[in-house]
Amino acid sequence: MFSTQNRLCERPGGLKSLFSDITPYGIAITAYLLLLFFDFVQVVPGVSPARLGGFALLVFFFFNWKEIRLKIDVMTGLLFGLILISFVCLLSMPDPVAGINPCLSLCLNCGICILGRSLPYSSGDYRMCLFSLVVGGLIMVAMMFISPGAVGTEWVSERAVVNIGGSQQDPNEFCGYLILALTFFVVSAFLSSHFILIVPACIILYAALLTGSRGGLISLVGGAICALVFGLSKSKHRLTALIAGAFVLVVLIMNFDAIMNALPQSVAQRFYTASFSSGTASFRINAWIDVLQAFLQSSILQQIIGHGFGMTMLVTFNGLVAHNAFVEMIYACGILGLCCYVGIWITSIMSCVKSSGYVELASLVAFAALLCTLSDFSMKVCWGLFLLTSIRAIAVEASHEYSPAEKTSSGE
Repeated sequence: MFSTQNRLCERPGGLKSLFSDITPYGIAITAYLLLLFFDFVQVVPGVSPARLGGFALLVFFFFNWKEIRLKIDVMTGLLFGLILISFVCLLSMPDPVAGINPCLSLCLNCGICILGRSLPYSSGDYRMCLFSLVVGGLIMVAMMFISPGAVGTEWVSERAVVNIGGSQQDPNEFCGYLILALTFFVVSAFLSSHFILIVPACIILYAALLTGSRGGLISLVGGAICALVFGLSKSKHRLTALIAGAFVLVVLIMNFDAIMNALPQSVAQRFYTASFSSGTASFRINAWIDVLQAFLQSSILQQIIGHGFGMTMLVTFNGLVAHNAFVEMIYACGILGLCCYVGIWITSIMSCVKSSGYVELASLVAFAALLCTLSDFSMKVCWGLFLLTSIRAIAVEASHEYSPAEKTSSGE
């Protein structure tokens, strides 16, 4: 059975409870997290609503500096270390100007995490932050049908993403916007036996199919499976939930061809087994090999501190990035950068396990799979998830202050 602090975070208890016990810090972070879904929209070249929101949040931190209590722990050390290594990599580049933008994005993400996790949060703040990431994903799904944008490549021209004023996101990265909403609905459906929540989860998966992103679909399915397992493991109606899950799976398998027929033909073709041996799938693997071989042939100093941002384009066979955030990180920021980056992942996962953050844990698994096909180690929604795991841990710790009388009233 859930402890009181986990029930407090996992089961809001309606809108009244959702919007209660909220601090100004939670409101500021909630607004920032919602803006992360618009990081592909260009206000002016190189500036998005997400980046503007990040700078605005730094200003908010500045005016509330008296409340900031910097945490001296492993996560803070890893974040500071990644900032330091980023600047070293930037200065070591032949043309540092070319690396300013990716360096700024990474350092901004790290800085917001350091300061964001140094403020006091309530359970209401956590619920609002989780709510904003779920709503952001739903907004992206809705806008995909309201304002779709076709993705044109030499392989397919009928893939769809959101189009806002001519700005469109990469289809793989767009699937990342949907991860937290999907895992939330799956965990909630099987944890509470409210199986109607499977419907929005299926709609989200259909939206992912429309993007034609195989890596995105794999990550979402992987996240959904983890969310299903976590939800079943804590469900009070495990047998009923298991039967419902098996029923949904059988229905989806039996209607696979019908689902594919509902997609444009060129998009559906990308999800058949034969297409995985050609096109972008094989190109990505070749790019990983090129980058790793170039890394092994580098000097010891370059292996330690990296070659700099965007330098993988000089060693891949097609002149593009590595299409793998972890491979990109080790070549850009070296072994030190990769250790800090992977350390942030491990620390976040351990935080989720400790605080029973099943939605966040399933989402981290999905993002890890997705970033094995993307070079965007600064993906803002993913970094928003890192911050959410810290906020959850703080809220769970604060909930220990609740009295036995309140535990009794919660039904335990």
